[in-house]
Amino acid sequence: MTENTSNILVREDCGSCSHILARFPCSKLVLILATGFLSTGDQAAKGNYGLLDQIQALRWISENIGFFGGDSNRITVFGSGIGASCVSLLTLSHHSEGLFHRAIIQSGSALSSWAVNYQPVKYTRFLAEKVGCNVLDTLDMVDCLRKKSFRELVEQDIQPARVPRSLWTCN
Repeated sequence: MTENTSNILVREDCGSCSHILARFPCSKLVLILATGFLSTGDQAAKGNYGLLDQIQALRWISENIGFFGGDSNRITVFGSGIGASCVSLLTLSHHSEGLFHRAIIQSGSALSSWAVNYQPVKYTRFLAEKVGCNVLDTLDMVDCLRKKSFRELVEQDIQPARVPRSLWTCN
Protein backbone atom coordinates (compact mmCIF):
# COMPACT_ATOMS: atom_id res chain seq x y z
CA MET A 1 0.00 0.00 0.00
CA THR A 2 1.42 3.38 -0.92
CA GLU A 3 1.38 6.38 1.39
CA ASN A 4 -1.17 8.20 -0.77
CA THR A 5 -3.67 5.33 -0.75
CA SER A 6 -6.49 4.95 1.75
CA ASN A 7 -7.58 1.59 3.10
CA ILE A 8 -11.09 0.64 2.10
CA LEU A 9 -12.42 -2.24 4.18
CA VAL A 10 -15.52 -4.11 3.05
CA ARG A 11 -16.72 -6.32 5.87
CA GLU A 12 -19.37 -8.85 4.86
CA ASP A 13 -21.60 -9.83 7.76
CA CYS A 14 -24.40 -12.06 6.52
CA GLY A 15 -26.32 -12.00 9.77
CA SER A 16 -28.85 -9.27 10.37
CA CYS A 17 -26.76 -6.49 8.82
CA SER A 18 -24.10 -5.97 6.23
CA HIS A 19 -21.42 -3.44 6.99
CA ILE A 20 -19.35 -1.52 4.50
CA LEU A 21 -16.58 0.33 6.28
CA ALA A 22 -14.20 2.73 4.65
CA ARG A 23 -11.27 4.68 6.08
CA PHE A 24 -10.67 7.89 4.20
CA PRO A 25 -8.03 10.61 4.53
CA CYS A 26 -8.41 12.79 7.64
CA SER A 27 -9.61 9.70 9.60
CA LYS A 28 -13.22 9.96 8.44
CA LEU A 29 -15.27 6.77 8.80
CA VAL A 30 -18.30 5.90 6.71
CA LEU A 31 -20.67 3.17 7.91
CA ILE A 32 -23.51 1.90 5.75
CA LEU A 33 -26.00 -0.59 7.20
CA ALA A 34 -28.19 -2.67 4.96
CA THR A 35 -30.59 -5.33 6.17
CA GLY A 36 -30.86 -8.24 3.98
CA PHE A 37 -32.09 -11.79 3.65
CA LEU A 38 -35.84 -11.38 3.94
CA SER A 39 -37.85 -13.54 1.54
CA THR A 40 -41.49 -14.40 0.94
CA GLY A 41 -40.70 -17.03 -1.66
CA ASP A 42 -42.62 -15.10 -4.33
CA GLN A 43 -42.52 -11.80 -6.23
CA ALA A 44 -43.22 -9.72 -3.10
CA ALA A 45 -39.67 -10.32 -1.80
CA LYS A 46 -37.59 -12.82 -3.76
CA GLY A 47 -34.72 -12.84 -1.26
CA ASN A 48 -30.93 -12.71 -1.42
CA TYR A 49 -31.09 -8.95 -1.00
CA GLY A 50 -28.23 -9.15 1.49
CA LEU A 51 -25.82 -10.45 -1.13
CA LEU A 52 -27.26 -8.14 -3.77
CA ASP A 53 -26.72 -5.19 -1.39
CA GLN A 54 -23.12 -6.30 -0.88
CA ILE A 55 -22.57 -6.62 -4.63
CA GLN A 56 -24.02 -3.15 -5.17
CA ALA A 57 -21.77 -1.74 -2.43
CA LEU A 58 -18.75 -3.40 -4.08
CA ARG A 59 -19.83 -1.93 -7.42
CA TRP A 60 -19.99 1.54 -5.84
CA ILE A 61 -16.58 1.06 -4.20
CA SER A 62 -15.06 -0.13 -7.46
CA GLU A 63 -16.43 2.88 -9.33
CA ASN A 64 -15.55 5.47 -6.66
CA ILE A 65 -12.47 4.21 -4.80
CA GLY A 66 -10.19 6.36 -6.96
CA PHE A 67 -11.80 9.53 -5.58
CA PHE A 68 -10.57 8.49 -2.12
CA GLY A 69 -7.04 7.57 -3.16
CA GLY A 70 -7.75 3.85 -3.54
CA ASP A 71 -6.97 1.49 -6.41
CA SER A 72 -9.93 -0.24 -8.08
CA ASN A 73 -7.59 -3.07 -9.13
CA ARG A 74 -6.60 -3.87 -5.53
CA ILE A 75 -9.91 -4.40 -3.70
CA THR A 76 -9.92 -7.13 -1.04
CA VAL A 77 -13.03 -8.40 0.76
CA PHE A 78 -12.87 -9.99 4.21
CA GLY A 79 -15.38 -12.03 6.15
CA SER A 80 -15.26 -13.90 9.45
CA GLY A 81 -17.77 -16.50 10.61
CA ILE A 82 -21.09 -15.87 8.89
CA GLY A 83 -19.38 -13.01 7.03
CA ALA A 84 -16.94 -15.59 5.64
CA SER A 85 -19.85 -17.51 4.15
CA CYS A 86 -20.94 -14.31 2.37
CA VAL A 87 -17.45 -13.66 1.04
CA SER A 88 -17.29 -17.30 -0.06
CA LEU A 89 -20.62 -16.92 -1.89
CA LEU A 90 -19.41 -13.67 -3.48
CA THR A 91 -16.35 -15.48 -4.89
CA LEU A 92 -18.73 -17.97 -6.53
CA SER A 93 -21.18 -15.44 -7.97
CA HIS A 94 -20.83 -14.14 -11.51
CA HIS A 95 -22.64 -10.99 -10.31
CA SER A 96 -19.58 -9.93 -8.29
CA GLU A 97 -17.01 -10.87 -10.93
CA GLY A 98 -14.31 -8.19 -11.26
CA LEU A 99 -15.57 -6.16 -8.29
CA PHE A 100 -12.81 -7.39 -5.97
CA HIS A 101 -9.48 -9.08 -6.53
CA ARG A 102 -8.69 -10.88 -3.29
CA ALA A 103 -10.80 -12.47 -0.59
CA ILE A 104 -9.99 -13.35 3.00
CA ILE A 105 -12.35 -16.04 4.27
CA GLN A 106 -11.93 -16.73 8.00
CA SER A 107 -13.79 -19.34 10.06
CA GLY A 108 -16.61 -20.15 7.65
CA SER A 109 -17.58 -20.82 4.05
CA ALA A 110 -20.58 -21.24 1.77
CA LEU A 111 -20.57 -24.90 2.89
CA SER A 112 -20.93 -24.09 6.60
CA SER A 113 -24.13 -25.49 8.11
CA TRP A 114 -25.17 -22.01 9.24
CA ALA A 115 -24.39 -20.24 5.95
CA VAL A 116 -27.89 -20.54 4.50
CA ASN A 117 -31.34 -19.99 6.00
CA TYR A 118 -33.36 -22.99 4.81
CA GLN A 119 -36.74 -21.59 5.89
CA PRO A 120 -36.67 -17.92 4.86
CA VAL A 121 -40.44 -17.62 4.37
CA LYS A 122 -41.14 -18.91 7.89
CA TYR A 123 -38.55 -16.48 9.27
CA THR A 124 -40.08 -13.55 7.35
CA ARG A 125 -43.61 -14.33 8.54
CA PHE A 126 -42.37 -14.67 12.12
CA LEU A 127 -40.67 -11.26 11.92
CA ALA A 128 -43.79 -9.70 10.38
CA GLU A 129 -46.01 -11.11 13.15
CA LYS A 130 -43.65 -9.79 15.84
CA VAL A 131 -43.91 -6.23 14.51
CA GLY A 132 -47.69 -6.37 13.95
CA CYS A 133 -47.95 -6.97 10.20
CA ASN A 134 -50.65 -9.05 8.50
CA VAL A 135 -49.01 -12.22 7.14
CA LEU A 136 -51.89 -13.52 4.99
CA ASP A 137 -50.97 -11.54 1.87
CA THR A 138 -47.25 -11.32 1.07
CA LEU A 139 -47.52 -7.98 -0.78
CA ASP A 140 -49.29 -6.38 2.20
CA MET A 141 -46.82 -8.00 4.59
CA VAL A 142 -43.78 -6.64 2.72
CA ASP A 143 -45.41 -3.20 2.43
CA CYS A 144 -46.00 -3.20 6.19
CA LEU A 145 -42.40 -4.30 6.92
CA ARG A 146 -41.06 -1.51 4.69
CA LYS A 147 -42.96 1.03 6.79
CA LYS A 148 -41.37 -0.19 10.04
CA SER A 149 -38.31 1.56 11.40
CA PHE A 150 -34.91 -0.04 11.00
CA ARG A 151 -34.56 -0.12 14.80
CA GLU A 152 -37.89 -1.90 15.31
CA LEU A 153 -36.94 -4.61 12.82
CA VAL A 154 -33.41 -5.30 14.04
CA GLU A 155 -34.43 -5.31 17.72
CA GLN A 156 -36.56 -8.43 17.19
CA ASP A 157 -35.07 -11.58 18.69
CA ILE A 158 -35.37 -13.93 15.72
CA GLN A 159 -32.97 -16.68 14.74
CA PRO A 160 -33.23 -18.01 11.17
CA ALA A 161 -33.72 -21.74 10.70
CA ARG A 162 -30.44 -23.47 9.99
CA VAL A 163 -29.56 -26.98 8.93
CA PRO A 164 -28.81 -29.08 12.02
CA ARG A 165 -25.11 -29.80 12.48
CA SER A 166 -25.84 -33.54 12.45
CA LEU A 167 -26.63 -33.26 8.73
CA TRP A 168 -22.92 -32.70 8.09
CA THR A 169 -21.61 -35.47 10.37
CA CYS A 170 -21.27 -39.19 9.80
CA ASN A 171 -23.39 -40.14 12.84
